[in-house]
Amino acid sequence: MNFLFWFRTLLFSFLVPLLFLIGVIVFDLQETIRTITPPLCTIGILVMALYLRPGWMIWWACFYSAVVVLCLMNHRINSLLSNGYIPPEYTSHLFRSAGFVTTAAFCCVFSLLLNSFRSKEKQMDQLILKLPIPVVVSDQDGKISMLNDSARELLEITSADINSGEKSSASFFDLLAPKKGQGKCISNYLNAFAHGTEKTDTLKLEIKGNSILGKIEFLKGPPKQLITILQERV
Repeated sequence: MNFLFWFRTLLFSFLVPLLFLIGVIVFDLQETIRTITPPLCTIGILVMALYLRPGWMIWWACFYSAVVVLCLMNHRINSLLSNGYIPPEYTSHLFRSAGFVTTAAFCCVFSLLLNSFRSKEKQMDQLILKLPIPVVVSDQDGKISMLNDSARELLEITSADINSGEKSSASFFDLLAPKKGQGKCISNYLNAFAHGTEKTDTLKLEIKGNSILGKIEFLKGPPKQLITILQERV
């Protein structure tokens, strides 16, 4: 497990950004037009901001910025990448350099925010899994994305079932909708997605012939998912 983690880290966090940069420079040297390293590097750091951890993102943003500034402001390197062309002035290159550094800084901030959002989402998932009451999380189509231990025990779904993909592939309606009122249950479920929920909203559900109530509420943030707390009917 640790080997796979370090291998993936080395591959996607170090080798891919490095090979991309080398590929950009080699391609730029082969082209007969003016240097295209800055715009291609811009595309690279924008993509990296979506998947790199903040520490790696900051490192590569600084490294790419140094390379781009060097390519634009160093006369010899700029001439080499521009097929011998020597610009009459470098003021525009200074602004292009500043623009790239600003974009790189934005990518670092975006990476930090995205990582924070993912951490909060993971914490929410862990909280749901540890709740002592049965909880089901599902999407608009009724596909179940999460069951905590209490819900799996109530629905008699084991870890083996989840790993094999058997019962875990069943929809919210297959597992919980009443046999004699499935249409109404589905309608109420879809109406919740269409119009939202109130604090007192519930769904009439059924497990192994026993009627239960499902207290429903939406999880914040995309994608839109409904959390259903299963409780016995009074």
